[in-house]
Amino acid sequence: MKLLYLAIAVALVLAPGLAAEATIVDSESLADLIANHDTIVVGDKTFSGFSVTGFAISQGNASPGAANAILVTGFSDPGTHLPGLEFTGAFSVVCPPCPSSLDLVLRYTVSTSGPPINDIHLSFNGARTGSGFATVTETVKNTGGTTIGQASVTNPPQNFDASINLTQPVLTALVIKDVLLSATQPIGSNCVSLGQGECGTASISFIDQSVSQAPAPEPATLLLLGSGLAGVGFLRRKLDRTQEG
Repeated sequence: MKLLYLAIAVALVLAPGLAAEATIVDSESLADLIANHDTIVVGDKTFSGFSVTGFAISQGNASPGAANAILVTGFSDPGTHLPGLEFTGAFSVVCPPCPSSLDLVLRYTVSTSGPPINDIHLSFNGARTGSGFATVTETVKNTGGTTIGQASVTNPPQNFDASINLTQPVLTALVIKDVLLSATQPIGSNCVSLGQGECGTASISFIDQSVSQAPAPEPATLLLLGSGLAGVGFLRRKLDRTQEG
């Protein structure tokens, strides 16, 4: 039994050293991803089917005004090695003119060739002044259109990170991000008429998304473990023959 534990320990120690370095896989404007029907691949995850709506209903001083101002980057998190996407751009609203608002809905699918996806993690750096408000609400659906998870990041109140534990592990998920920024003239305030500058602002410069799944042994780990167990079997047979002699 001690030899069995030793074989397992050796496999677990050596396996992490075989992991690949974290890298940026691809980077492209959202407009090009949509127009060219491009995909971003990070490890065993494929992100595809990108779309965006909402530019036409923006109010006041709001940006960006088009999908070509939003950059989408595939990455592998250097700490967790989880694959994901980062959306960057000058998402912002400024009041006056009041009200000012931006409400974009980003959609895409994420598929895995590995174990099913069971968690999705969301973070952003929403900032605001005065009456400003920034939030990203994320809804995850299965291929049948059923919602299997939802979470939000906001400011205010300051909640910059959220995890979505899916109610159903899936190989393909539809991700819907509702990015909302708004700023209005506060009730009872005359900041606009008095020319007091900005009544409120809201901004986001990045929205990060990472995807995790039920862990599965890596092939190298299985090989090392199998080799260790084979060695244990050989030593046990040799010990049995020695005792018989």
